[in-house]
Amino acid sequence: MSKEKKIAQGGTLLIPREEWGDASTIQGNDLDVLYSPIMERAFKRIVELHTPKHQIAFCSLCTVTRPYSTGRKWKTLKQHYSTMCDLIINSNGGVIPIEFERQYPYMTYDAHGRKEFDKQYIEVLTARLKTFFSKHRYRYIMFNFRPNLRNVHTAENAGKWLVENEFIEDYKILPTKEHYQQSQREDFHKKGYAMFPELYPTMFMPVYKQIKAWNKTIKESQNAAS
Repeated sequence: MSKEKKIAQGGTLLIPREEWGDASTIQGNDLDVLYSPIMERAFKRIVELHTPKHQIAFCSLCTVTRPYSTGRKWKTLKQHYSTMCDLIINSNGGVIPIEFERQYPYMTYDAHGRKEFDKQYIEVLTARLKTFFSKHRYRYIMFNFRPNLRNVHTAENAGKWLVENEFIEDYKILPTKEHYQQSQREDFHKKGYAMFPELYPTMFMPVYKQIKAWNKTIKESQNAAS
């Protein structure tokens, strides 16, 4: 969470400006955001409005920078994956397809994750992932979370449920523990990747290769059907 409070800002596609309310109510800790009525309302509106553009969904953690795609991490992800995947931010703010990144309340909410609230975070985000991906059908989901993140638990819970209920064909959670440990041995944090570990080549390349493999399978299926 940034030290300075953010002012209420963003587009009005999800919530009319006159109904925004006090920005401070969605700034603080995990619980202030996870259980916020305005965040829940925005999420439900996203579920109504979102239209999948690809057969692969790419989920990864939020960043402090807003809009997300103006920062190093999501700018890089857009450059590599926007022609193959729908990019979707995951955070205590919910499940946010990148096309909604400039809308209120996603330019305004601000809450740094705290371990004491991991249980609530996992519960709420898992439920939202299930809701989102049971409504919007994808063939594959990439959960781009390094193994020391609580998001791994939301990905495991939601991914397994979505496969079992035949909403998706497969999912992956990458980088793995082995990729992360190798990156630590290579001192990734001293090479300009401390803030964005997933961009470090040893962790980035397994994700990239999996996306390319899925994309190849999709193209082959399309060619066979034509």
